[in-house]
Amino acid sequence: MQTESTQVQRRTVVKGAAWAAPLVVASATVPAYAASRCVTSTRFSGGNTYNWGTYNSPTGRTNQTLTLGGQFYINDLPADVTVTKITYEFWTENRVGQDSPGPGAFYVKNVRSDRYNQPSNAMPWTPTAGSGFANTTSTTANLVNHTYQSGSTAQSWNLIMTWDASRDSNISSRYTASSTGSTGCRNFTTGPSSRFVVNYSNVVASGSANSPSTSIKGETIITVQLSNGETLRHVAGSGA
Repeated sequence: MQTESTQVQRRTVVKGAAWAAPLVVASATVPAYAASRCVTSTRFSGGNTYNWGTYNSPTGRTNQTLTLGGQFYINDLPADVTVTKITYEFWTENRVGQDSPGPGAFYVKNVRSDRYNQPSNAMPWTPTAGSGFANTTSTTANLVNHTYQSGSTAQSWNLIMTWDASRDSNISSRYTASSTGSTGCRNFTTGPSSRFVVNYSNVVASGSANSPSTSIKGETIITVQLSNGETLRHVAGSGA
């Protein structure tokens, strides 16, 4: 996986490539700290990846897998400010029609998903040990018209993953000295979330050598709550 940081001045929005395979375009809005010399930047490494299974399957059917997750970084956060809560909201383009080969991914609660019988507000998974990520995720939207950072709109569904400082047994190690040497500033990271996996069984196989002609639209909206009452928002868009 390749990552690239995006540095942002206070109250500006910057777009740029954030990782490859799948491609991620990131943006961030950073609040102003009037009494601080810290120029805060944010970075996200993650998003969605999709395994299309067997192409040109003799039976016309195959198994496919969607994975979601990531690690969030804040550079040059003022030293007297801490991160209290983070929400990852993953948006994924819907695959419409039970016999569709794609593009898009079936809803996490689709009948072909191994998550079908799990509660929408508490789907279990195993986050990275000692991290602040909750061991359940939730979904609150399906088949809604979602407008992506690219400007395109598609029927989509969401999955919500949360991080909380009170759950993180390694919270002190999440903060490190500023990599730019800025006085009174420090860096933060959530650490890796691990991957939330959705397995789809007996779905129509793609007939393409690589994937259907249009890749899966996806993006992650990251919302960060800080101890001083400020909120950071970062958007990373991907196509699997």
